[in-house]
Amino acid sequence: MSVQSEITRLTGLRNSIRTKLIALGILSSSSADLDDCATGIDGITGRSSTDLSESGGTVTVPAGYYSSSATKTVASMTDQEIHDAVNTGWYGEQS
Repeated sequence: MSVQSEITRLTGLRNSIRTKLIALGILSSSSADLDDCATGIDGITGRSSTDLSESGGTVTVPAGYYSSSATKTVASMTDQEIHDAVNTGWYGEQS
């Protein structure tokens, strides 16, 4: 492989990474260099299931990277409970 073809390959990789980081909102500049891309990636927070919180059937997911094993179980309702909640206007927790 020539030096020029290696530079072209690395430039293409940098551009792909930069485009994805811009789409994710991590970078804002389309002229960001490789150092900026690395800094952006370093700034991504590693998260796990313990960072997910549930309240009233809504799961809050803070920004960051989650492995495919990050899950949160949310209490389910029976069809009758859903029917009753919709017909009475009750959508949250009862006191």
